[in-house]
Amino acid sequence: FSIGWANRLKNVNALSNLTSVSGLFMLNSCDSLVNLNGLQNLNHIGSLAISGCNIIENLIGLNGLVSIAGDLRIEYNHRLKTLNGLGNFGTIIPGDLRITWNDSLINISALNQVTNITQDVFIEHNSVLPTLAGFNPIGINGNLSIAFNNNLTAFIGLQSLSYINGDLSINHNSLLSNINSLNHSVSLSGNLNVHD
Repeated sequence: FSIGWANRLKNVNALSNLTSVSGLFMLNSCDSLVNLNGLQNLNHIGSLAISGCNIIENLIGLNGLVSIAGDLRIEYNHRLKTLNGLGNFGTIIPGDLRITWNDSLINISALNQVTNITQDVFIEHNSVLPTLAGFNPIGINGNLSIAFNNNLTAFIGLQSLSYINGDLSINHNSLLSNINSLNHSVSLSGNLNVHD
């Protein structure tokens, strides 16, 4: 199920009876979409992609979502400030987690219930994100990349991380002064890449 390149779409109220999507649910390049109200009855989806919706400031409207069976991708949403609305879907993301190119994102704490991601995690190109506070998975079964977050000053978050079954890359976060959140035992089965 996808809605894309709908530049005049201002709301998704017509979807208020939608409860489940077995595959991908995507909103892409909906430049006039103000919020996600109307999706409050959506409980189960395969994968979720919100991309290029440049007016929405949060994900409230997805509060009813209790399970995701695949990827979670929040990308290229230039006014998105928080991930609020994603707090109820459970502890496991059975796919990739991509939080990238959200120019106004200041908080990812809505992910505080996530304990395991079964594939890769990318937190990249979020130019004003100051910390990773609230994001404390126990395990990542793929790669973890935290890169090009120009306002990331401290590695607050990840205090519970115990294993990464892939590479850990911390690259080009120009204001990052420490990675103290990782000063505990973490099992890394791939490569460690750290570059300024």
